[in-house]
Amino acid sequence: MRVEPAVREEIRLLVERGRTALGLEPDQVIGCAESEIQEILGVQEIPSLPASLDELLRISGGDDDEMLGGLFPGTCFDRWCMINDGKRIAAKTAGYNKSGEVFGPDRVVFRTHPNGDVFWMELGDIDPPIFVMTEYEHSVRVLFPRLACKLEQNVIRVEFEAAGRTDRVLAG
Repeated sequence: MRVEPAVREEIRLLVERGRTALGLEPDQVIGCAESEIQEILGVQEIPSLPASLDELLRISGGDDDEMLGGLFPGTCFDRWCMINDGKRIAAKTAGYNKSGEVFGPDRVVFRTHPNGDVFWMELGDIDPPIFVMTEYEHSVRVLFPRLACKLEQNVIRVEFEAAGRTDRVLAG
């Protein structure tokens, strides 16, 4: 059974591995302030964040230009989406694809993409799956079984790149 302190520690270790592989100084990874976390909760109309996402934002989600301070490019995390119109776009996408998905107070939408992709997590678990849907598919699929799995994939990619291992490419 996974417990919250262990999940938070796993997220911190993944961020540290990525920071080290990129050669970033600790002060180059900026976390969200409590007021920014509260803003996300208010805009998303949710009571709390899953522990894994909460920890990730608190330690490395505070840069306005690049989510995670550019630490994990392509992770699908977008604080701008979380504090602006992510849920509205998600509902619109669900209307296009007729999936019937509803984005209420039981979900946090953390990424929408111009090609119609929507990424979210359901509340109620400390490290829940990442779900994705598109405008063109009538189904929802699990993109990753846990947020930590997605982060680890990105850390491994960064470590490969730092070691000059461009001969190996990670799928996904």
